[in-house]
Amino acid sequence: MVDYLELARRARKQEPRSAPVADLQATGPQACRLLAADWKPKERYGKVIWRCPDNGFYYSKEVSLHLLNQKEHTGQERGNRKQVTQRGGDS
Repeated sequence: MVDYLELARRARKQEPRSAPVADLQATGPQACRLLAADWKPKERYGKVIWRCPDNGFYYSKEVSLHLLNQKEHTGQERGNRKQVTQRGGDS
């Protein structure tokens, strides 16, 4: 029977080497938006994943863009709500 360590060694031998971040497929307008928002790309098993600056978790590009859009949208709404609440409280 093969133990866990032997399986891990075999998997590590088969794992492709990570490419430098500059060589990643982190190009295009969507990737530029993520980079501008301080998201960090990383290659993992032949795919690019993105590290969230808020919590340090990694997400696919699609999920990262969704979270970025949600953060931008929520930030705008919070600003509007705050102004409305302040006006309502002052009256």
